[in-house]
Amino acid sequence: EQLRRSCRQSHPERRWQTEHQRQKRAPLSSKSFNFGFRVEADLLNRKVTALGPTIAFPEADVEQLKKSTAERAKQIAKELSQLEIAQHLAIVARQKLASEVEALKPVEPATEESAARLAEAETRLRFAETETQSLADRFEILGGRQRFLGEYVTVQKARMTLLTSDSPGDRAEAYDTLAAELSRATAFNSLVDVRRNAALSEMQEHEARLALMDQASPLRAASDKALDAQRDELDSIERFGQEVSSVRLDLARWLGDSREQAKTMTWGERFRGYGSRIAGWAKKVWNIEVYPYEDKTEVEGEVITVKRSLVLGWLLDALLFFYLTYRAGSWLLKRGFRRLVAKGRMEEGQSQTLRRWTRIAMGIVLALVTLHLVKIPLTAFAFLGGAIAIGIGFGTQTLFKNFISGIIVLFERKVRVGDILDVDGVAGTVTSIDTRSSMIRTFDGVEIILPNSLLLENKVTNWTHDTPVVRRVVRVGVSYGSPLRTVSTLLAECAAEHGVVSKNPEPQIILEDFGPDSLVFALYYWIDLRATTGAMVVGSDLRFMIEKRLTDAGISIAFPQREIHLSADKPLRVEVQPPES
Repeated sequence: EQLRRSCRQSHPERRWQTEHQRQKRAPLSSKSFNFGFRVEADLLNRKVTALGPTIAFPEADVEQLKKSTAERAKQIAKELSQLEIAQHLAIVARQKLASEVEALKPVEPATEESAARLAEAETRLRFAETETQSLADRFEILGGRQRFLGEYVTVQKARMTLLTSDSPGDRAEAYDTLAAELSRATAFNSLVDVRRNAALSEMQEHEARLALMDQASPLRAASDKALDAQRDELDSIERFGQEVSSVRLDLARWLGDSREQAKTMTWGERFRGYGSRIAGWAKKVWNIEVYPYEDKTEVEGEVITVKRSLVLGWLLDALLFFYLTYRAGSWLLKRGFRRLVAKGRMEEGQSQTLRRWTRIAMGIVLALVTLHLVKIPLTAFAFLGGAIAIGIGFGTQTLFKNFISGIIVLFERKVRVGDILDVDGVAGTVTSIDTRSSMIRTFDGVEIILPNSLLLENKVTNWTHDTPVVRRVVRVGVSYGSPLRTVSTLLAECAAEHGVVSKNPEPQIILEDFGPDSLVFALYYWIDLRATTGAMVVGSDLRFMIEKRLTDAGISIAFPQREIHLSADKPLRVEVQPPES
């Protein structure tokens, strides 16, 4: 009644009583077989339930709770230390008994006395093993209690935030924390039930065997010691179960109260709460660990290794920074090369190739800068080493071969965009030089993709390496007896009148041969392969002009002639047949 009156008065100085009652109730279940203790524990549980809905811990009480929790943690740590010593002694004793059993095992047929001593030693060994296992289980349970106690303060702070905070985001985060702790407490409670049932079953079996043992048996002391270890283990399990059950009930009640309170919230408060919860989820996703790595730094000659982790947020920041800077850099490069082309300092094909290679170099530099800015060392990608790197190397060796060939071709500048090449039986104009391959447009207008490695490994004829001006020839044969000087003059006039034929160097007219059917003249002329009119069209124009000039001058173009001589030993008979009617 006094506690209920304190609850109604709501004095802050009396709020510590709830924790005091809970602390008082915890050890009551350590002897779970005493009915009186259970009745008192149930009574205190009802008191806490009655006080719970109207009590909130202020910051001072939370600090006091931290101190009391730290004291309990020290007690558990001390108990763990003592238990570790006892466990070590039990292990030593078990090993000693195991050695005695091995020594008593007979090599020859055993006598009744030796068999009795061996059986007694084996029984002692079983009791020692039972004691050792109980101590190990008890050590594990105490470790679980220690970890669970470390989360108790976090639970109370979340409870305080849920009740006193004005921020919907903080309340939503506190609610999620309590819900997660409730799930953990439920899992712990199930685990404690399993361990309790197993320990109780083993203890009952041991008590049954002990009941059949003579009171004066020399094994009685060892059996009682093992049974005491099992009882201590069960006691530790009961303590842990009581703590977990108490926290689980409190969490369920707090969450229920929060849900009831949420029903009275306005729509604006609910929307703010939903937004805060979504922001909390986004924050959790943002902090998801993608890949852990070790960062090694050398300080005064000593290598210091720090464990770090690559979280999803850092990775997204790096990708966004890389994308934005790469797009901005690409836009600036595009405008810069366009200005160079507009001023005539570079051709369009060359600008595209150089811009593409510049973007690749910029991408590599930006990747390194991005990793440095977000503090991600290259060692974070060490998982690509080893077998994966070997597999990638074998799979992409042709790709890297062509990539390196493209870099060499670009820096040597023996093959440039716009050059006319003859490679591996393919002749045409180079339209682009990419990272892996080059594009060549043939004179028939067909685009051919040529791997860059062929430009280094095969014989390449570059018709326009130093100059695009090349020499071509047109041959014509005239009949014997034609005026040679007149023919030479007419050929020179035809070359001079054509606008594409270069005047420097000048065309040359050569009498090449006295052929079997004609006198062969050759007109050598120079043209620019990059001109609009192609070499084939220029040759055709010159042939049309030469034919017209020679015809106007009365000079015939010779054609193949053959003389047939018949020789016979006797006259040939000639017979004239009348036409058919």
